[in-house]
Amino acid sequence: DDAAAIAGTAFDTFDRLDNQYEAAKCLTYKGIAEFKLQNDKDADSAFISASEMFTKEGNDLWVAVLDLWRAQLLTRQQQFSSAQELAQHSAEIFEKQQSPVRAANARVLSAQSWQELHETSSALEEAQRALSEVEGYHAPWVSYQCYNTLGRLKELNGAIDEAEELYTKAIDEMESLRGNIRLDEMRMSFG
Repeated sequence: DDAAAIAGTAFDTFDRLDNQYEAAKCLTYKGIAEFKLQNDKDADSAFISASEMFTKEGNDLWVAVLDLWRAQLLTRQQQFSSAQELAQHSAEIFEKQQSPVRAANARVLSAQSWQELHETSSALEEAQRALSEVEGYHAPWVSYQCYNTLGRLKELNGAIDEAEELYTKAIDEMESLRGNIRLDEMRMSFG
C-alpha cells in the first residue's frame, strides 16, 4: 500500500511540474505496486496511462516494459490471447532496442500464453526463440524460465526424456541464483 501511495504522490508532483517522463515512471511504479497487491483494475489503469504518456514521449522501451506488465496482469486474469499479443509486441520492441534478456523474458510469457491457448507449436517456437535470445548471457532468472517452459511443452508432447533434460537445466539455473554459501558458513551466519 505504501509503495502505491508514494508513487501516486510522486506522480502528482511530477505532473504539476510538467515532467511527463518522470510522471510516467511514477505511474509505472504505482501500477507495479497495485499489481503486487492484486488490485488489478488500478494496476491496469496506471499501466495504460503510463503507456500513453511514454508513447507521446516516443519512448518505445518503456512502452514495452508496460506491455509486459500488462501481459502478466492479463495472464493472471486468464485473458491469454491479449496477454500473448502484448508479450510478443514487447519482445519485438526489446529486440529492436537490443535488449535480448528482456526480449527472452517477454517471449517466455508469450509461449506460456500460447500454451494456455492450446497452440503448442506456436508455444514451442516462442519458447525456443526465448532460449536462443538469452544464450550467451548470464541471466539465470530468465533462462530457468526458458528451460522450464520448454520442458513443460516437451512433456505435454510426450517427449519425456527431452523434458527431463530441460527441467534439469532449469534446476541448475535456479541453483545458480542461490548464494555460494557453504553449509558450515550458513550455520554460522543464520544458525
